[in-house]
Amino acid sequence: MQKNFLKYATAAAFFAIGGVANAAVIHNDGYTNGAGMYRGVGSFTVDYDAAQAGKGALSFELFGARTVDGTNSYDDIYTVALNGTTLFSGIFNLGGGGDEQILDNAGFTYESFYFGYGQGGKVLVSGLVDLLAGLNTFTFSFTSPGPSNGGNHDQGIGDESWGVNNVDLEVAPVPLPAALPLMAGAIAGLGALGMRRRKAVAA
Repeated sequence: MQKNFLKYATAAAFFAIGGVANAAVIHNDGYTNGAGMYRGVGSFTVDYDAAQAGKGALSFELFGARTVDGTNSYDDIYTVALNGTTLFSGIFNLGGGGDEQILDNAGFTYESFYFGYGQGGKVLVSGLVDLLAGLNTFTFSFTSPGPSNGGNHDQGIGDESWGVNNVDLEVAPVPLPAALPLMAGAIAGLGALGMRRRKAVAA
C-alpha cells in the first residue's frame, strides 16, 4: 500500500510541478468558405517570442479554396518552416484533383479533407517543434511549380487560393531540468510523510 501511495504521489507531484502548458493561437485567417478568394502564390510569416528555448507543440490548419491541386501536373505545394528550416511540406488535392504527396515531414501528423471539385479542402497538421529563446519565425508558403502551370505561375485567386487557420502553439512553462530539484524535494517530503505514518501505526 505504501509503495503504491508513493508511486502515485510521485506521479502527481511531477505533473503538478511541470504545470499546464501555455497555449496560444498565434495566427488565424479564419477562412472557411471553400469557394472563397483569399491569398495567391506567396508566403507570410508569424513571429513568436519564446521566454526560453525548448519544445513546443504546434498545430494548424492549411486551408485551400476552389481548385488547389494535388499531383496532376498543376501541382501546388504547401510548405511550413521554422527559423528557415522546413517542418512540413506537401501536395494535396483540395478541390483541384490529383493525388496527395508529402515532400518533407519532421515528424508531423496530418489529416486531409477534400470538400469536392472546385470546393476546396483543408489539412490538419500537428507536431513538436524546437523553439529558440527569443524570436522564432514561422513561414507559411504556397507555390505552384507544376509543369502545366508554366513554372511557379499564379493561377489567380479566382481559381486557387489559400490560407492558414488556428495556428496554435503550446509551450511548457517550466523546463524539466529546472523542475528536477523541486520534484526531488517533493519526493523526499512524501517519503518523510510515509515514515511518520509507519511510526504512528507501530506506536
